[in-house]
Amino acid sequence: MLILLHQKVCSTLVVLIGHKLDASHVTGGTLLSRYSKSLYDMLSSVFTEHKWDPWKFASAPKNCWTDISNCRAFLENFAKMHDIRKLEDWYRITSRDIIGGGGKYMWKLYLVRTN
Repeated sequence: MLILLHQKVCSTLVVLIGHKLDASHVTGGTLLSRYSKSLYDMLSSVFTEHKWDPWKFASAPKNCWTDISNCRAFLENFAKMHDIRKLEDWYRITSRDIIGGGGKYMWKLYLVRTN
């Protein structure tokens, strides 16, 4: 799958920037540097037909959690994954659940703002 993704990224970018790319462009950081070293930015620019969830990447894009729509989307996804059906169900969720679910930096950002 990764090889297919790499091939699609490279072939798509050949069209976009007009020269041949190989593995060194991706693994060496040249390709990512065109997108501020953000895999999310690169993939969302190349594969516009797909809805990318920024919090699912190993490193969320800069300012991901300052965008309230990303926070809401994360929490809606989290609710589905944890069978949260009504607002009262949130009372059983711990900070460890949020952090373990990928919301560590969102949690830190809003915890600091409220304290």
